[in-house]
Amino acid sequence: MIELSVPVLAGIIFAAICAILLLAVGVINIRSGRKALDRLRSEGRTVVWHKQVLILFGLNNIVFAAMLILITLLVILASPGVRYIIIALIALLLLISVFLVIRCVTSALQTSRDLTSTLRKSQE
Repeated sequence: MIELSVPVLAGIIFAAICAILLLAVGVINIRSGRKALDRLRSEGRTVVWHKQVLILFGLNNIVFAAMLILITLLVILASPGVRYIIIALIALLLLISVFLVIRCVTSALQTSRDLTSTLRKSQE
């Protein structure tokens, strides 16, 4: 059995609470994004889920929660073989997270451009 000191145990509990909160915020963002997609589709617009900022942000929060859990496991586990697998998974999740952030920013910029052009057309 692994002996854990009080500060390490407190850190694990804090990381678990943060991971649960990130998961909850991610699910809430994804649900809000789906509602926004339904609203836009009811207005007759064609939109795809992977350009919806809230959905991308929700997915990114879930990826961050998974990274936090893996980092916590990395601190706890002592087996070198398992540590290498966890490090590889953390690197993969980091790449996915960077991709999601880039997609989120580009989608937000595109939405801003679309709204600006719509406002200009309505003013003319």
